[in-house]
Amino acid sequence: MKSLILLALSFTILFCRIGLAIPVFATDIEKTFKTAKKEKKPLLVEFYGIWCPPCNELEETVFETQAFVKKAKPFKLLRVDADKKASWQLKDRYKIGGYPTLLFTRPDGKEIFRVVGYRTAKELFRTMDMVLAARESDVTDACQSDETEKLWRCALVCRERKDIPCAERAFKKLEGKVEPASIRFQEAREFFVEHAPTADLKRNGYERLLEQFPASPKAIGWSLDYLELLEEQKGLVPKRKLIETVLSYYSVIAADPRTEELGGTLSELAEYRALILEKLGEKERAKVAWIEAAALFQKAADELFDSPARGFTLERIFCLERAGNLEAALKLSRAYQQKYPHEFTFYFSTASLLDRAKHYQQAIKEAERAFELSYGDNRIRAATLLVHLYGALANKDAAKKIYEQTKKEFQPEGLEVRTHRYLEKLDAAWRKLS
Repeated sequence: MKSLILLALSFTILFCRIGLAIPVFATDIEKTFKTAKKEKKPLLVEFYGIWCPPCNELEETVFETQAFVKKAKPFKLLRVDADKKASWQLKDRYKIGGYPTLLFTRPDGKEIFRVVGYRTAKELFRTMDMVLAARESDVTDACQSDETEKLWRCALVCRERKDIPCAERAFKKLEGKVEPASIRFQEAREFFVEHAPTADLKRNGYERLLEQFPASPKAIGWSLDYLELLEEQKGLVPKRKLIETVLSYYSVIAADPRTEELGGTLSELAEYRALILEKLGEKERAKVAWIEAAALFQKAADELFDSPARGFTLERIFCLERAGNLEAALKLSRAYQQKYPHEFTFYFSTASLLDRAKHYQQAIKEAERAFELSYGDNRIRAATLLVHLYGALANKDAAKKIYEQTKKEFQPEGLEVRTHRYLEKLDAAWRKLS
């Protein structure tokens, strides 16, 4: 989840922005790793996507501040565009999944820690201090320790790397070392629920978590995961009382400082609440929640002053659509096309809005422009949307041309990268027409 003072945007002079560029980050992967080793500095590597709301939010509220530039001096900083083919080897090496991922390594490249998702400046700085204190101990060392802090680092990194046996060992040890009501205990319980061997055990696990910790900062996320799980298990009805109890603690969760520690924000909490209400079939309550979430993202954008606030705008577009205001969502998305006329992001956003509204002919024009401007993984996403849209208008020849062209461009060569998942979705879109 993404700070409760809404991304700590009430910046003092210390946090004043340095402009829209991020000059402190290098982009040359090989050179930066070599320089870090030569200068004996740990690395902070950001894996991001230009289309990714929390990536943009992190850049605009944290990386573009004087405070971050000062705090980051002990590190070599590297930004990696996760859509580009040049990122494949590095993503495969470190098993990068979600974006943004902030990877911290020793000068020799051995991983110390990582953060996945948005963090406020306060929380990111706390993590950076921890990394500097632990700079001699990589994840392998941490996993061989019985110390609580090292086990915690091990568990989180192994979980994100999808190294399930490693994460399981670390979380099992942690359960006996931390307080039963603590967030770390809850994280361990959550891990075992997520990796339960059957859907029934997973469902029962979420119900126990919601019953035991309804006011936890994690309970909103559990509620959504629980409802999504039940959608997959046809015919099962959620225990609404559990979810309503969690929602009754909404203001308590929003005010809990642990929510910020986990990357949570008021705007994202409102967004999650709207999704939950929508899944419960509470249309009117959901609409109110979507409107509130859109207003909170607008407030966050306004507080960035001179910034285009791309991340907050992408989120606001989504909220406006879900609130039933397609016209406002389209107007905002098209306005940002004008701000970024040579970028895929907002053409794809507009095309997706029109597609969901079944305005296929209009959507194709936007999707074709998105495809024209796209590259790497976002090109596969644009191609998938185009194949679907051409199919909806019975233009199989055009769909086949885009499908075959895109498939020829991408061969991940056995690497474990997100590109595979996007290609699978492209294949699925084409199979529907075959």
